Amino acid sequence: RIISMSILGQECRPLSLYLSNGPVSCLTSAVRELPAEGSVVVETSHGLMLNSPTPFKYKANPIVDGVNRMKSIKSGGMHFIVYGRNMDSVANPVLILRPTSMDTEYSPLQVACENFGPTAMECRLPALPKVSTRRRRELPPEESRPLVEFDVGIQLDGLQNYSKIQDIYPQYGTMKVYDDPEIY
Repeated sequence: RIISMSILGQECRPLSLYLSNGPVSCLTSAVRELPAEGSVVVETSHGLMLNSPTPFKYKANPIVDGVNRMKSIKSGGMHFIVYGRNMDSVANPVLILRPTSMDTEYSPLQVACENFGPTAMECRLPALPKVSTRRRRELPPEESRPLVEFDVGIQLDGLQNYSKIQDIYPQYGTMKVYDDPEIY
């Protein structure tokens, strides 16, 4: 069993408390200065102190510079690309979509994203769950209004807080989700 983990003398919160034959993961603490590099130290319940043979290297925090779209369709599947710097310093980015209105039938949605190097990460926009279409039928068919609008956020490596794109870049507005296109 893992008692504690640390890097450069700073706590690294274990994501699992048990050693296995695979890798061990932990959530790192912030460091004051970069570059920073040090050994990972694992203390077990058997009194063992394990030092990693390869040093851990801290990278600068990611900085979001922009996104490729703020529109989607009900069936999802569209590519949502987040552009920025140091994007490869995030191991498990998650896209979070939260409805902007409290009177919607939709719940918040989350989708895992993939890193594509230091300047971009990609997320596949999720399909909307099936809900009542009562609201849509009330609108005249020629009007093209979104089914729902979402605030878009990015959660980085399991942190409790997430960054809302619109707070950083107001020009992006909300994610608007429309009915799937129909061909007549």
